[in-house]
Amino acid sequence: MNIEPRTLRAYENGERQLNNVNELRRIAEVLGIEPELLGVAALIYVPKTPEQIEDMIKRVWFLLREERIEEARNVINRLMQNLQLQITSEDPILLRSLAHTYHAKAHVTSLTSKAKDAGSAISYYGKMEEIARIIDDQTSLNIALTYQGDMYRRMGDIDKAIIYLEAARDTTPQADTAARGNAAQLLARSSLRKNDLYAFERAMDESEELASTIDPDKSSTQGHFNLGTVYEEYGRSYAELGQMQKALDYLARAEAHLPPTKLWT
Repeated sequence: MNIEPRTLRAYENGERQLNNVNELRRIAEVLGIEPELLGVAALIYVPKTPEQIEDMIKRVWFLLREERIEEARNVINRLMQNLQLQITSEDPILLRSLAHTYHAKAHVTSLTSKAKDAGSAISYYGKMEEIARIIDDQTSLNIALTYQGDMYRRMGDIDKAIIYLEAARDTTPQADTAARGNAAQLLARSSLRKNDLYAFERAMDESEELASTIDPDKSSTQGHFNLGTVYEEYGRSYAELGQMQKALDYLARAEAHLPPTKLWT
């Protein structure tokens, strides 16, 4: 909410009145809730700048890292509603922000859906794919194809998953390193489900090589791909194959490389 903790305590304890209409509207916007819930009439929607849109998307990813999923869902739903009113032309800057919005919306949806219901997230990644093709953004296209593939894996359709994951690998050579590495890691996961050990090891080798060159804090995958996740994938996979010592060795490496956030506790 961008206020001092002591100020928040004063509001909560009734020691200070929160009756500034503009501040109440700002807080409603930050929390992704209707201003009426704070006793304030809604304003006519004022279009946001691309910078404001990106700031709200950053807030969604921050909330997810803090495991505040319901708050993240409120914010992204509110932003999505607003952008549907605002974006009525093919302005490439706004469309890029809309693609980023669909990325966050799809991820929130995937976190709150069971595997058999992953189709909802697929539809949002599909919208992201459409926009990425319009603006020729290969990084967004790679991410959209990759996660559509991974959602199909969750639903048990391994053949379709691999089609999307191989498309991410083969059709987006100019995607950034993190996106390509993440796509390789998830392709390896699906290849293992198909018992294709050669494809699994080849994709994991590529993923590990790419992970060693990125800065996870500046990643297009929002921290979901790094050297630690690669080692974790190796560990989980070798455990499934019954190679327990190899699995434990890789999991120890994963523990040493995963960033110290709630996401990896």
